Order: sequence, then C-alpha cells, then structure tokens
Amino acid sequence: MADVRPFRALRYHLERAGNLSELISPPYDVIGPEERARLASHPYNVVHLILPQGPDPYEKARERLQSWISAQVLVREAEEAFYPCEQRFALPDGQVGRRLGFFARLRLEPPGRSVLAHEQTFSGPRQDRLALLRATETALEAPFLLYEDAEHSLEPLLEEALQEACWEAELGGVQHRLGRIRDPGTIRRIEALLRSCVLIIADGHHRYESLLAYREEQARQRRDPEAPFHFGLVYLSNARAPGFLVLPTHRGLVCTGGRRANWREQVPDPFRKPIADLAEGLLRLEQDPEGMLVWEPDGSIFYVGPISALAPADWPEPARSMPVVWLHEGLLAALGIREGNSEQSGAVRYYRDPEALRHALRAGELELGFLLPPPRIESIRDLCLSGRRLPQKSTYFYPKIPSGLLFYSLSDP
Repeated sequence: MADVRPFRALRYHLERAGNLSELISPPYDVIGPEERARLASHPYNVVHLILPQGPDPYEKARERLQSWISAQVLVREAEEAFYPCEQRFALPDGQVGRRLGFFARLRLEPPGRSVLAHEQTFSGPRQDRLALLRATETALEAPFLLYEDAEHSLEPLLEEALQEACWEAELGGVQHRLGRIRDPGTIRRIEALLRSCVLIIADGHHRYESLLAYREEQARQRRDPEAPFHFGLVYLSNARAPGFLVLPTHRGLVCTGGRRANWREQVPDPFRKPIADLAEGLLRLEQDPEGMLVWEPDGSIFYVGPISALAPADWPEPARSMPVVWLHEGLLAALGIREGNSEQSGAVRYYRDPEALRHALRAGELELGFLLPPPRIESIRDLCLSGRRLPQKSTYFYPKIPSGLLFYSLSDP
C-alpha cells in the first residue's frame, strides 16, 4: 500500500530569487563540470545546494540553505498540497511530447512491496546523498516514481489544477508548468487511488535509498511514525499514459591493452551479423528490442541477437530478452568485468549519444562500444515484479525531473 500525501513545499520566492528558469537545474548526477560552473553563475541556482563545493561541501550547502531561508529567498507554503507538473519537449520525430505527473511526499519503505527498484545501486553515491541529507535536513531533489492507472483517473484532476499554473520554467528546451491541488476532496481521491498502486522507481535510486538510510538514523532518536523524516519528496507519473520516452544508455569498454577484446569468441556466428553502417544499426535496434550492436575501433559494427537465444536457459523472463542484462551478466562477465568490483572501477563508460561513442572509439579510448535499444516500460515493470534489477544506467527517462522546483523539509512538520 503506497502512502502518498500532500506536503507543505519549500520553494523559491521568485520576487527575491529571480526567474525560475535560471534557478532550476538537471539532477545532480547528470551535471558535468562545465554545466555546473554555468549554473552556479547565478547566486541562487539550486546547483549550489545539490552539488556544493569547498573544503566541507555539505556544511556549505547547509549554510547556504539556511541563509536563503533567512533571507526569504526560499519560503514555506502555508498549506499542504499536491503539485501537478506538466513537461513539454521535442520528440525524435520532431513532434511535441507531453508528460504529466505531480510532486508529493511518500512514506518511505525498503523496495520490495509497494515500492520497487529497477536498477542496481552503489554505496558511493548513496553515502554522498546521505551526507547531504544529514547536513541540510531537506529533500532537495525528487526521485521519479511510476504508478499504473489504466483508467487514467488522475489525469483530469491534474489537468484541472494546471489550468491556472502557478509557476513556469524552461530548462534544456523542456517547458515546465507547475500547479497546486489543495482541495481536500481531490486530495483524498488521489491518496485513495495511489494506495492500490505498486510504485516503480524510474529515476533517482540512490536518492531514494539515501532517504531510507536517513529515516533509519532519525527513527532511532525519535519514535514518531508521523515525523517528516518518514517521508520523502517524490515525483509520480502514470506509466500507462502517453508521453513516456525511455532512451538507452550505451556503453564503451575502456582500453586495457587488448586483453578484453575477444568478444567474438563469446558469440556464435549465427548470432553475430555485420551491419553496413551506424544508421542501419540504429534502425535495426528501433525495430528489434532483443538485439544490440557491438562497435569495434576500426568502425566495424555487428548486430548481436536475438538475446533470448544467447542468455542462459535458467534466466527468467524478461531478463532473458533484455540486451542490457545479457551484456553485463553475460558478455562483460565472460570478459572478466563485473559491476560492483572495485578493481574494475571505470572499466565501462556510459554514453547517451552514439556519436560521442564513435569519437571515443576513434580516439583510441575504448576497445569496444555497445549500442543498446530503447528499454520498454513493460519489460522494466515485469523485471521489477520478478525481483531482479537492471545494471546501473540501464534507462534514461526523458525528460529528467528538474531540481529546484520544490523542496521538502525533513525536520519541520
């Protein structure tokens, strides 16, 4: 049973802070050094909180947050509310995509019952985000969770609230509109619908697990089941609604003197077919979610698949037919590379853009490239329900949920 509730948001006071488009940022884990520097040129951009710098960056984030609250750059909403959020963005075919969801607070629980996780996590990012939570006592970013509502019961309620949007912002070509739902009857309807839903973490696994760890620490000191730290800020969207764009994250195998490049020995000839060029290969991947491409430094590209014929027979569905699972647990494992092994840290690089992968291959930085098809929502859901998780960075839900639209205090009721 998912316990989803409204909350009193902490938000930017735009008359003091400035244009919301200049205050928000992408999530912390997709911001590179150059982008951070650009965002940080604004004194109140959220990047100062989510990616603090300095000798004691977490304490710096705490000090800055408190100073913004004292100066009323950030203010607390007087009433609890759900916050509908509409995102409009360009699709690959040039059409305009639209995704609808809402911000809420969620009673935290370990993944496994009403909340499911679909990707593996690692201790480093968890500890980093936990340290930031300890310092700021504030949920600064919202994990992105999916619910399934085939009847689309919530969309009319969200649409109605967005007729008079409270805030608007643009980030990276994506338009965002944010509204409020404060009507008690509407709030009860939303809460009741979500109680019957299983939620799947789409993005923000490390942030969710750090919230869980923070809750456990605080609960040992304060035995109050309704204390704010038992909840986390989340963004929720209907997986059955149109507008979902899940992109692949491609892989590159870092050069190690050729010792790991014997991939052809792991793939029998009938399942390895040459491809004329990248355009043909990418078209093949769009049509065949059970295949993948292997790219060699000389430019040779091979289609590998169907993956279900290469995966071990004892693997359950849908893992047997998901290329990213076979790549990591099959091919890369056979080449001696296993996720979570500190000795292999940095052996695999991740690429959104195939052209960036091509450049790294030509520059001699990589021994091999691996191009993956877009994951399917249905496969992700079925994998979660089976109890398995995908390797890290297996999915890229687009667009991302911006940081800085809303915050949630973990200490104040």
